[in-house]
Amino acid sequence: MFNTSKLELFAVFKELTVAESKLALFGFVESSELVRTYGEELKDFRRLFFEGKEGMTEELLKSKRTELLATRDRLMQLLAKSRLPR
Repeated sequence: MFNTSKLELFAVFKELTVAESKLALFGFVESSELVRTYGEELKDFRRLFFEGKEGMTEELLKSKRTELLATRDRLMQLLAKSRLPR
């Protein structure tokens, strides 16, 4: 059965999908694509790193976390520049 963290992750991905769709609907294609990229990176991160996984190093974990943060920062900068049409 799913544990709580997996259920929470599915809920977050649903929210990301809704956000991606709304951005695309309003014409913010680049932002929409970046939300999808961020979601894919989160998915990959979850698959690669979990408690008890063999071969996981702190260096690799820090590297992947840095990639995630960079994508999130790019998304936030892009969204800050975006304006809804009036």
